[in-house]
Amino acid sequence: GIAYSIVLTDALIAPAFPSNTARAGVLYPVVLSVAQGSGSHPDDPQGRRLGGYLMFCAMASLAVSSALWMTATSANPIGSQIAKQFGIDIGFGKWLLIASVPALTALLAIPLILSRLFPPGIRDTSDAPAAARAALADMGSLSRDERITALAFVLMVSGWMVADALKLNVTSIAFAGARGVAPIRGCN
Repeated sequence: GIAYSIVLTDALIAPAFPSNTARAGVLYPVVLSVAQGSGSHPDDPQGRRLGGYLMFCAMASLAVSSALWMTATSANPIGSQIAKQFGIDIGFGKWLLIASVPALTALLAIPLILSRLFPPGIRDTSDAPAAARAALADMGSLSRDERITALAFVLMVSGWMVADALKLNVTSIAFAGARGVAPIRGCN
């Protein structure tokens, strides 16, 4: 369940993060914390396998989620522009439609396949949901800056989804989103 949560999280944030490295920077501390919270430690030969398994799942999902969304890695829009030069028009929606079957199949298979290739030493993580709820409660509600950032991401991804139908430039949408977040402290 934890592995599927990580894979699903990556797939859901991918359209707003046009970089595998950026998504890995977001996912790594979360996966590390979850693994350690579940009793996985590098000095324990049995327990450390859960952390390794979860990290493998997260890293494998990065590549697949990059293929699922046109905006999930910088190479995808470039490929779309090259295809356009040959008369093939691939927008955000068409990309998602074409990529969804193989990518979603791969995302569903990753935790299963990796559990066979690299079995986690710890299988009972029944206390993880309660620990996650407690940690979220300690964090409190979203700050103003966090709400603005979340809204900017939702608006950018929504803009990319309708860009073809409304004849909008996807790069302009990205710059508008970056401009909307820039006034937030630390986003210079």
